[in-house]
Amino acid sequence: MPQTPAGQALPGAVFELFEVRGEQDHAILAPLDAPHGMPSGDDAALHLWLRVHVSPDATPGIYGCVLTLQSEQWSARLPLTLRVYNVMLDAPPARGPLRAEFWQPWLTLDRLGGPEAFSDQWWDYVRDGVAELGRGGGAVQVGRAYFGWTRLGPGNWQFDFTRFDRYIDLCEQAGLVGPISYVGMFSTTGPTAIHYQDVDGAAQSLDCEPGSEAYAEAWGAFLEALAAHCAEQGRGSRLVVWPADRPETDDDRTRFACAAEIVRAADPSIRTGVTADDAGNALPLLESVDTVALPWGAAIDLPSDVRQALKAARVELLGYLGPGEAVGYGLAVDALARGLDGLLAPDQLLRIGQTAARGAGALYAAPTRPLPTVAGERLLLGLQDARLLMLLPPTSRDGALAELQAAAQEGGENLQAARVALLEAVSRPM
Repeated sequence: MPQTPAGQALPGAVFELFEVRGEQDHAILAPLDAPHGMPSGDDAALHLWLRVHVSPDATPGIYGCVLTLQSEQWSARLPLTLRVYNVMLDAPPARGPLRAEFWQPWLTLDRLGGPEAFSDQWWDYVRDGVAELGRGGGAVQVGRAYFGWTRLGPGNWQFDFTRFDRYIDLCEQAGLVGPISYVGMFSTTGPTAIHYQDVDGAAQSLDCEPGSEAYAEAWGAFLEALAAHCAEQGRGSRLVVWPADRPETDDDRTRFACAAEIVRAADPSIRTGVTADDAGNALPLLESVDTVALPWGAAIDLPSDVRQALKAARVELLGYLGPGEAVGYGLAVDALARGLDGLLAPDQLLRIGQTAARGAGALYAAPTRPLPTVAGERLLLGLQDARLLMLLPPTSRDGALAELQAAAQEGGENLQAARVALLEAVSRPM
């Protein structure tokens, strides 16, 4: 237990120690929950990552502790000094500034060698995953598979929310209390179909597109039921529907507008979002959306006239990163500096299905639980600091933001010093 110089214990502190495995840009954090020998040869160092979770009622101050590591072959004692600052961050906002949304690819786990969707093992895996993502707060993502659709007769639909409720409960327990994003009402790459069960329980499929009566009937009934169900649970104001991913053609945008009309007719409090490859594809949809997500480069370099058009329409602007794009500390700080309302990050925050290399290339088996990544940890630290910046008065915020941006590019001790300076600036006097 950490002690102050006067001997006072740091109450409620939880320590998590990980081994860093793999090259820096692609490293994972593996729990030290199995015997380890001291690495030798070209891999003579054991690289560790320590998380310290401090209780909200901990007394601010400086604490000392000794971290003891031990295996059958070796042991080590590492003295540490911890400083607790007098500052508390509220839960991340449901709508900027500065919110984050992390892709949650749980329904693809079976394709990556993981458990089948909605099996007991799947729920255990997802619980571990959202516990990691919840440290950054943010949105919950769901799709068609989380709901049961039954058509009892013409215009008579029934919906099962059991999976949805269980998943939302898991996310909320983990700290994911931002928007509830429903993703996917129609396809931009092929025909759109509605899958449901009939009154006898037989699986049925109906091909129909936005603009048709059948489509409006089915989706109108579902969205009305979803909005009512969320309102009963106190979650109604959190709903956001993303009808389709990156509509590009005139036909895509026409269908998108039709789907958005159904959303708003079902419940005007439901917000609508769109991801687009560029501003040219997003601007024609401004009357239909509340949130626009553009590729990271396009979002931060958006021309001022386009940014003003979004602001005038009260449309939220997010930047998103695709698979393979670099994730790190500076993203959230840059988003804040460029006036973005938030960011969408891919699943590099967690390693969910691939093997990982250590040292000269020895492979570990695919993880049996989602593993955090170093890149993801750095992104979460950047989000934390961006939210701390928002606590500063506007007169001093710009200077602190510029210092953090410069330090993020340099890294190392300069970044550490800038982060400490930020904590001292926002820490309330005792």
